[in-house]
Formats: sequence, structure tokens, C-alpha cells
Amino acid sequence: MATAESVRAAISPKKSPAANKKRRGKKKKKRISKHVLKAKESLASGGQEGSASENERQNVAATHSSNVKDPSDVYAYLTGWKSSGGVSSREGGWKFNKNTQNWLIRHAYDFEKVPKASFTLLMEYLAGLKGDDTKKRLLSDATRRAMRYKEYETQAQQQQATVSSEDAETKQDDQKAEENEIKEKLEQKQLEDARDTGEDRARWEKLSDHDKRKEYKRARKILDCFRE
Repeated sequence: MATAESVRAAISPKKSPAANKKRRGKKKKKRISKHVLKAKESLASGGQEGSASENERQNVAATHSSNVKDPSDVYAYLTGWKSSGGVSSREGGWKFNKNTQNWLIRHAYDFEKVPKASFTLLMEYLAGLKGDDTKKRLLSDATRRAMRYKEYETQAQQQQATVSSEDAETKQDDQKAEENEIKEKLEQKQLEDARDTGEDRARWEKLSDHDKRKEYKRARKILDCFRE
């Protein structure tokens, strides 16, 4: 008579030795906690952002270096131009540089970037410009600055009650002569854009009376430089 154990053994399927070995060799999947996964994602994201930020810093540095020039280098450029007679050379002599020229024109009224010695040479340099568009732009800017100062000077003098009538009349006559000359240039050149920009006006308002006068003198010199 069959026992209960023999019956259960007969009913249960027997597993082969190979199946048992496969089961024993099967490894449990390692579970990774959520905070570890988040840390890895954050690290990977930070690395990508760091490399992007570094590329941006390099691009800004390259742009900054191309726009910023040392005043001594600019002076050397002008002296080299004068020594060469304005002839560009490929063999170690003076070479024309469009970026340097644009920088000089853009900062012609900056007393620190273009000091007096450099500005004197710049006037000679500008007299030989060939581009009409550049000349018109310089005339427009110089006229605007000159007119702005004359208006400022007139208003300041009107507030001075201690000036004698004779001196006042003489000064007014001189002012009118200068203003008429500048207005004629405006009409002749048809400088439609000879108006203050908000940003430049704000900069000019911060200048001292002495620096305002210096800017006016530079504007007059540029106007005289292109006098026909």
C-alpha cells in the first residue's frame, strides 16, 4: 500500500539537475535607491551645464579681447601709420586694421582710451579717409556734440547775472557765429540723424564742465578736419 509521501512524490514534477543549476546561478537584480539615482542624474546634468558655461565664458572672453584695446597699442598703430606714410605693408611694416580704425572712431571722445597725443594723430589719420559713409557719420556725430555743448553753454551764460552787457554782447556774437556755422553744416550735409540718443545724453550729463568743453573742442576739430 502506497504511503502519503510516496503519493506526493509521484504527483510533484521532478526537476532536472540542469534546471536546478540554472536556478542557483540566477543572480538577484540589484535595486538602487531613489536618492542614489537622483544624485547620479544631478551629477550628469551638472557636468553638461558646467561644460556649456565654460564654452560661454570662452566665447565672451574672445569677444571681449577683440573689442578692448590698450591705448598704447592704438598709439603705436597711429605712429606706425604716420611713419609709413599711410602705406600698408605685408612685410613687417604698418598694416591697415579695420577693427582698430573702427575702435578709434568709436572712442574718439574718450579721453582715457584716446589721449591727447593719440587724438592729434587721429585727426591726421581721419583726414585721409576715403569712405564717404564714414565721413558723414563722423560729421553727424561731431555736429550733434558741438550743438549740444553750445546749447548748454548758452543756458549757463543766461544764468549768470554778473556778466557785463558789453562782454555779454561780444560773447553772444561769437556764439551766434559758431552756431550759424554749425547749422550751415547741418543743412549742407543733410544730417538727419544729428540728434541725441538717450544713453549718450545720460553719459554726457555726468561729465564735468571741463570735460564737456573738452568734448566740444574735439568735435570742432573733427568738423575742421572735414572742412571743404
